[in-house]
Amino acid sequence: MSQGYGQQASGGQDQQWSQAPGGDPGVGSMTSPTASTAAKIVKWLMILTIAVVAYRALMGIVSFITGFLLSASGAVASDPEAALIGSRLLDLILLAINGLVSLALLVASVITAIRTRSKGRIGAILIVAALVISVVLFWVNQVIFRVTVVSATDLDAAMTWSFVHIGLEIGRWLLIAAMMIAGAVMARRWVKQNAGAAQTA
Repeated sequence: MSQGYGQQASGGQDQQWSQAPGGDPGVGSMTSPTASTAAKIVKWLMILTIAVVAYRALMGIVSFITGFLLSASGAVASDPEAALIGSRLLDLILLAINGLVSLALLVASVITAIRTRSKGRIGAILIVAALVISVVLFWVNQVIFRVTVVSATDLDAAMTWSFVHIGLEIGRWLLIAAMMIAGAVMARRWVKQNAGAAQTA
């Protein structure tokens, strides 16, 4: 009888031990409610990333077309002060909208970094880094623009540096867009992998 009791106790311990690794939330996939929440957050992260990348491209195109139309119409030559005020006002409106969308993306990235792990967290951090680097490069390019284009006394030099400024802005957009998209894709893949693991668990 004592032998049977010992076998029963041993079998119960073995069963509990075998269930412990699989039931540990830190090993394998997430629990279903956590996975569902992370999936929703990452979905919004992807949407906001696409929105920010597309809007910034649109913002650059609008600014370029506006400057070209002002120059072609002769508004800059006839009334440079009014043309400058109008151009700056448009830039402020575009920047304000960009700031709001970027702030929403930043919040979603921080929440994603908190609620996910592994590559999901790395992807979210990559987006945050891209937003910070974007601001730094923007102001660096603005300083270059002020020193070269605005202060230029020669029209040819001003035009040359204007194209340099445009090229730097395009390069900045490409770099930041690549970082943001890569981060969002990493987070999305992490959610899919964990969803698949949860279904097979």
